[in-house]
Amino acid sequence: IDIDKFLINLSKSGLFGLDIKYLNEYDNDLNDNEQSNRTIEINYNQGIAKIIIRSKQTDIECNDPLLMTKIRDALLMDNIGTL
Repeated sequence: IDIDKFLINLSKSGLFGLDIKYLNEYDNDLNDNEQSNRTIEINYNQGIAKIIIRSKQTDIECNDPLLMTKIRDALLMDNIGTL
């Protein structure tokens, strides 16, 4: 996933004020270049939604169906070129 494009797509969906943290988790399956930008945690509106992006999967924690749809749409916009 291209983080920059994903963040732009989130802002296009109306999600602003994101708290972005780069997490230092180590994965033996990845080389040094992949380790540096591997796990990112994005929090929206003080924890109403949390998005954790890893090299092989993205997890979304959100109880608001409308907000969840916006986040999924942003993910789809990011991946549409790879389908």
